[in-house]
Amino acid sequence: MVSANHSGDDAVAPFVKKAIDLGAMGIEVEYESGREHVFALGEHSGVEIASLDANGKQARELREALCQIGEQTRKITIRGSEYVLTFQIRESFGEDVYRITIKKT
Repeated sequence: MVSANHSGDDAVAPFVKKAIDLGAMGIEVEYESGREHVFALGEHSGVEIASLDANGKQARELREALCQIGEQTRKITIRGSEYVLTFQIRESFGEDVYRITIKKT
């Protein structure tokens, strides 16, 4: 069960849940060649957990949520455990790259 504390978090929550299931410490979302790539980040490496058509509904909703959230901190509950999500935005080759750090409270 995933409980988002803010309306935009609903688009982000499935990716955070998948990253937590993999033991990741965060996720990163970046655009390349018409796709939004979502990576689960470990301490020293990452693995792609989703590749979404940038024009598709799920990618648009994810991008909109990330833009609305901006560089903030949010809380989210996944399977009864609360996590703090810290959002950061950086630029890479003219595109925004979103990084979300996940910490269990």
